[in-house]
Amino acid sequence: MKLFKKTKNIILIFLFIAGCTIKLVNHGYVFEEENIKKLKKGETTKSQVLENLGSPSVISSFDKNVWYYIHTKTKQISMLKPKNVSEKILQISFKNNTVNKLYLYEDDQVKSFYFDGDETPVRGDDTGVLKDFMQNLGRFNKSRIKK
Repeated sequence: MKLFKKTKNIILIFLFIAGCTIKLVNHGYVFEEENIKKLKKGETTKSQVLENLGSPSVISSFDKNVWYYIHTKTKQISMLKPKNVSEKILQISFKNNTVNKLYLYEDDQVKSFYFDGDETPVRGDDTGVLKDFMQNLGRFNKSRIKK
């Protein structure tokens, strides 16, 4: 009986420890210093940037010549809400198809960026009650029902 209680307690302790694992997750572009060092102002073209860094995370809506590479590292303990450990944003501005400016924003500087909302709205899912009613109005026509 005592052996069963000790075994049960040991199993519970192992389950508790296993449940408290720490998970680090990288989101977005993972920065490699050697690839960023290859970028030279006035020399590196857009196609060379795509070749070295891949597709940007975001292209500016206001200026198609401004690209952003975004990286976020989150830490999650067990089933708690994930927390940001580090954030980086590389902003590349182009002029005449070559790199004009490079900015690397880290952690506290990233907080100055404003991202609009948590989700990207999808067009077509915003139907209202009136629209649904009007679409269904002729749907239930008694003349189409066979007797």
